Amino acid sequence: MKCYGTPPVPSRDLASCTEPSTEQNMPSNAGNHISYSSIAAAAAVSTNGPGSSTTRPVNFRDAIAVAMYADSWDKERRAKSVVVSGLAPRHDITDAASFRQLCSQEFGLDPSIVYMMRLSVGDGDCGQPLLIGLHSAEEALSITNRAKLLRQAPVESVRSNVFINYPYSQHHLVP
Repeated sequence: MKCYGTPPVPSRDLASCTEPSTEQNMPSNAGNHISYSSIAAAAAVSTNGPGSSTTRPVNFRDAIAVAMYADSWDKERRAKSVVVSGLAPRHDITDAASFRQLCSQEFGLDPSIVYMMRLSVGDGDCGQPLLIGLHSAEEALSITNRAKLLRQAPVESVRSNVFINYPYSQHHLVP
């Protein structure tokens, strides 16, 4: 599997999810204020002793907060990602350069790629699809909205083989 950069991975230590600026600015009589970040921070309790990376929520409320955080992170990651199938690997340029060239020539865009990797699933004809993480959800939306322009591409192989979609299935997100 070829990788360009690394996909962002949520931290197992949810204590880093706290918002220090809001906690520092709270008045001293607001010690009972419950926020999402305080629940998420409290949910990170080690089960294997100090220094362990395995965490488990303390109670049901904390488990819900952790699940909501993981779900929102997953939605954000999906919104910033696209899957390109049919873009054959080339020996003269990297996959990232090939995708940038495709976007530049067909859409007039220069995407800001955070990470890129070939997925292990493929149908044989088009090779392995590319999972591409972009800098923003707006950038991914712009590319997917313009993907239908590929059907009028001057190059036959692009017109008939290259498709750009959001990563809908779970196997598209496994690095």
